Amino acid sequence: MPKRQHFTTVDSGGATSHLGSVSGCVRSSSAAGIKWLTVSGKNPSRNLPRVPTAIPVCDSETGLLDGVSDGTQLIAERTAAMAVAQRLRSGQPAPLQIRAGVRT
Repeated sequence: MPKRQHFTTVDSGGATSHLGSVSGCVRSSSAAGIKWLTVSGKNPSRNLPRVPTAIPVCDSETGLLDGVSDGTQLIAERTAAMAVAQRLRSGQPAPLQIRAGVRT
């Protein structure tokens, strides 16, 4: 199971944001990464994604950074797919329409 961490912050106006990370490694491809996300209820009013996500990936043997991906759209699509999978697993019929996207 990937290691998960979550933090909550409060800005000067009293609004909360949630920050989280999930780390993982694919040893067969020598890749290690962290999904870093923030949930900010104020972001939609700023015309920004509610859950911006970044995914830095490193070589698991050397620790050197291989790249960084903007994971915001990927996480939105994964969340939609997991909702459909859970619905099907519970025996309910598949939804007629599936929407995946970044809420702003």
